[in-house]
Amino acid sequence: ISSADVAIVRKSDERVSFDKIGLLDNDGDGMPGVYESHYGLDDSDASDEFLDEDGDNLTSIEEYLIATDPNRLDTDSDDWDDYSEFINGTDPLDAASF
Repeated sequence: ISSADVAIVRKSDERVSFDKIGLLDNDGDGMPGVYESHYGLDDSDASDEFLDEDGDNLTSIEEYLIATDPNRLDTDSDDWDDYSEFINGTDPLDAASF
């Protein structure tokens, strides 16, 4: 573990386990390792920046840059998908803004 990593320690009755999450962007796609790990992306595969896992017409890197959830079509659950809110200048993180 380096200064660019976060260690997560889990303890159960049987064992203690350690997971390492990188803070740096190891694949150079513009998204840090901790973000990619949290949202199920691969920090060793730069091509995942172009994925649109939730089908809202925003790529993973675009979702990262505007802080929306790349796995949810409608991050704020207001019945307007993230892309529609983004292109119309409303806040995809605030259900009251559309």
